[in-house]
Amino acid sequence: MSIKRLTTFRSLVVLGGIALATPIMSHADIVFDDVFTGGSTVDTAATAPTANSTSYEWFSGIAGGTATAPGGSLGLSLPSTTSVVGEVQAMFSTSYVTLQSVGDTISIQVVFNDTANVMLTGNASSSLAIGLFNSGGVAPNTGVVALNAGNTTGGSQNWKGFASIVLESSGSNRIITRGPQGANGTTSQNQDLLFNGASGSQTFNNPVGAQVVAKSDTAAPVALTAGNLYTNYMQITMTAPGVMSVSNQVSGASGILFNSIGSANLGTLNFATNSFDSFAIGWRESVGAATASTMTIDEITVAKIIPEPTTFALAGLGILGLVMGRRSRG
Repeated sequence: MSIKRLTTFRSLVVLGGIALATPIMSHADIVFDDVFTGGSTVDTAATAPTANSTSYEWFSGIAGGTATAPGGSLGLSLPSTTSVVGEVQAMFSTSYVTLQSVGDTISIQVVFNDTANVMLTGNASSSLAIGLFNSGGVAPNTGVVALNAGNTTGGSQNWKGFASIVLESSGSNRIITRGPQGANGTTSQNQDLLFNGASGSQTFNNPVGAQVVAKSDTAAPVALTAGNLYTNYMQITMTAPGVMSVSNQVSGASGILFNSIGSANLGTLNFATNSFDSFAIGWRESVGAATASTMTIDEITVAKIIPEPTTFALAGLGILGLVMGRRSRG
């Protein structure tokens, strides 16, 4: 697979939720960058990913979700109900991005529009989730998959990696590991990668995820506004031999809405990994009166970031701005 390299770019360093204006020098291999202008498929038999396209499979907690790629975006929709999760899964490479040396970082950046009812104010159990995984070379099952039914096996059942969940109510955000799942009787919840028990029979729980960190660096709930553009950014950095630092940031036009960071020891934390080839992106809708929710994704970028030797000490503090602003959207 061909990759695009950016060299000596300037980035923002984020420490404890505070963006510092200190530039650092790094180079990055852009492993995957999809702007949905051709090549990607939705809910069909998986094909090998390229540098700019992949096969997206949509997983809805209950029957009724839809996913489309009309050109220029990826549209995701959850059915009208009071509580449901949904996620899109895909492989981004035919080979692993492996973090081998201290300072090595993998990042995923998702630019999306909250088209309708994703994490609105007052929906305290609603959440936004993102994750990076090791698929073991197995593509996700062909969507649409209803997680609460069907007893689907294979696909993403044995994927392992890290997921980050941001709740609309402050104080309950978390980063977890997700490991290979056992069968779940008559459900397909072993296909879920992100939510870990958030909504009954719709989410993985056999086994449950191991917690990397549970905290929020925001004083107020993280609420989105329908119709606005946002960025969900996750990165994993090797900060010491066998130690991964995992961080997640959500930002919008007004700046950073949420920033969290935690460390995982590969030797002691179940299911942690330092090799990645796949991702998942999703949200949970939890409301008092049944309603549908939709998201439009404009761009997904995965990069391996390698800091220059003089900046190794900054690894894991949040290297942002890799591709932000690269494409203006209305």
